[in-house]
Amino acid sequence: MPTSLTLTPRKIYKEDLALSTSPSATPISEYVLGVGNTPLNPVDAVLYSSFGQYSSDAAAAAGGVGVGYLYYNTSTSKIKVRMS
Repeated sequence: MPTSLTLTPRKIYKEDLALSTSPSATPISEYVLGVGNTPLNPVDAVLYSSFGQYSSDAAAAAGGVGVGYLYYNTSTSKIKVRMS
């Protein structure tokens, strides 16, 4: 069964822009104005625009989202896993 996950939106700063999809990403060094060279730890990123937007599992199914795949639920403003 897919895992349920809740994402909390927050502001993204320049220091967060070391993005990676690798589970073992290594920190990189980036020049930050007023601070100098700063090590950045890569963070995972999820772009809501990557997912279809539907109001329910039924609407997601009608839109072609497979069972177990993710979609953005416009009723709850959360990313959901299609369960049925």
